[in-house]
Amino acid sequence: MLAVVQVVLLYRVRWQIEMVFKLWKSYCGLGRIAGIRRERVLTELYAKMIGIVLTHFLIAPLRMPKGAGVNREISPVQVRQILRRFACQTNQALTSLDALVNVLEKTVLHIARFGFKQKREKNPNVCHALDLVASYLDLTLLVPQPKEALA
Repeated sequence: MLAVVQVVLLYRVRWQIEMVFKLWKSYCGLGRIAGIRRERVLTELYAKMIGIVLTHFLIAPLRMPKGAGVNREISPVQVRQILRRFACQTNQALTSLDALVNVLEKTVLHIARFGFKQKREKNPNVCHALDLVASYLDLTLLVPQPKEALA
C-alpha cells in the first residue's frame, strides 16, 4: 500500500521516536531513580517526566526555525545542556521580572546559536524530509484552516 520511499521515511520517523525515548532514559535520568519507597519513586519519576515534557514544549516553536526548508533542527540534547547552564541564573532572576526576561532572552539566543543538530546535506533530517513529502503530496490541504483564512 505504501511506496518504498514512504516506508523508508516512516522507518526514519519510528527511529526518531526510539531516539526520543533513549534521550529521556539516558540524558534525563529516567534510567536512574533513587529511592525504594513507592511514593519516592513515583514522585521522582513524575518530576522528571514533567521536566521532560516542559523542555520539549518549550523548544517546539524553535525546533525548525524559518520553516523546514533550511534543513536545520534544534537538538534536545544541546538545548538541555544550555538550559542546565542557565538554570542558576534563571532561579536567581525569579525575583525580578526584568532580570528574568533578560536571562530568558540570553537563553533563547544561546539556543538559536548553539542548539542545533549538525546540518546534513546528503540526508536531510526527519522533520525536513517530512516537510518535503508533505509539500510534494500537498498535505497542507488536509490541515484545518482557520475560519478567517477561508473567508
